Amino acid sequence: MTDEDFPVLGLHRGQPVPLLREIPQVRWRELLAPLTDGARRQAAQSAPHGQHGDALVLIAELELEDLEREQALRDAVDEPSRLIAPTARKPRSLTGRQVNVRLRWRDFESLEEAADIAAAPPPSWLASSSSTELSACCTSTAVSTAQAGARARHPTTTPRSENITSR
Repeated sequence: MTDEDFPVLGLHRGQPVPLLREIPQVRWRELLAPLTDGARRQAAQSAPHGQHGDALVLIAELELEDLEREQALRDAVDEPSRLIAPTARKPRSLTGRQVNVRLRWRDFESLEEAADIAAAPPPSWLASSSSTELSACCTSTAVSTAQAGARARHPTTTPRSENITSR
């Protein structure tokens, strides 16, 4: 006998109600477990004479199991604090900060001098391929002087554009 061919007493809100008097008692649990409380109680009424109490005890056990399962689900949803929070990494300590400012040419020369003392590479915009970017900041004479100074300090750094024109 499979789940599809057990004797049915009728339907309770769309659920088939097993006819317990024609089903062996060892199968009652598996057939009643997926049903709602109303369908289970209706099925208990169809138990064989003298086994009605056994059917009601089984229904009470199934209700307790349902309550425990529902409570476990509620606990899992209500208490997200049980989840282990990931540990936050400490931010890396930076040795310097980036600053983006526009400088007068004299101030930039001072900055270049300080970079030389600190043995830092020349500013990256000196090797820029965009001549308009350079000319927007400086005059062509000043840029030529800065590029010549950069080549002298760092011979491996060659500007991509040798022809710098001002606007």
